[in-house]
Amino acid sequence: MPQFECPACQKVFRVKDELIGKRVKCHCGNQFVVPGGPVETVAPRVVPTETSKRVSQSIPIPAAQQNVGIGNSDLWGDVPAAPINPYAPIASSSPLGQFGDGNESIRKSHLSHEASIKSIGILYMLGAILGFLFAIVYAVLGVRGILSPGRNPNESMLGGAILLVLAVVAGGMSTFQYILARGLSRLTPWCRIAGIVFSCIGLIGFPIGTLISAYFLYLLGSQKGAYIFSPEYARVIAATPHIKYKTSIIVWILLGILLFFIALGIIAFVASAFVAR
Repeated sequence: MPQFECPACQKVFRVKDELIGKRVKCHCGNQFVVPGGPVETVAPRVVPTETSKRVSQSIPIPAAQQNVGIGNSDLWGDVPAAPINPYAPIASSSPLGQFGDGNESIRKSHLSHEASIKSIGILYMLGAILGFLFAIVYAVLGVRGILSPGRNPNESMLGGAILLVLAVVAGGMSTFQYILARGLSRLTPWCRIAGIVFSCIGLIGFPIGTLISAYFLYLLGSQKGAYIFSPEYARVIAATPHIKYKTSIIVWILLGILLFFIALGIIAFVASAFVAR
């Protein structure tokens, strides 16, 4: 004797074998064909409330869908049409689904990396300013050595000339570093390669310079770093001007360490000048 459930009210029935394959009517009014086999289960369905029934009845059904389905009498005779489920989730037309706007999701997933790269520009700008200051000091000392030779004119003039060369080199490096800093802050594509070269040179400055430069190499050389300098990401930034980046905490820590060692260097220089007097 087969056992099954009514698809509409889930009432369990046991009928004689002679009724298998025949149409029966449940007390709830639903008509269906008795399935075969010993046990037949039906997937659970949402039981609508009175409020949801009124809402679903107010939703118009397109004419193109009214005569299409398993209830088409031309194909299936008097088998009732499959009911439309008004509680099914509405399919999203966006390919990104729950992530919403594509540009915003891309920008937010790369924002931390973008902020860190732009912060490199801030550090390079600070280095350029310090380089200009050193270039000025070298130039002043070089001119002073040439114009005021002292007791050993040859040595003073040679030392002055060397200092002037260092001033020119420091000034040139600082100028390029200043341009590089502005380019990194604006995510100019060629500045990525220049920044990688500068970071490779900075690995020589063990240990602080090595750590900072290694971090810069990671930011610029990673896959995210390459994408951030691409024209596609530039269009993403242009489409999301309301999303603002914040400087990474790691960059602030590196900046603090760098300023600390610069301050130590200035203190040591001033102290040695007083001792020399």
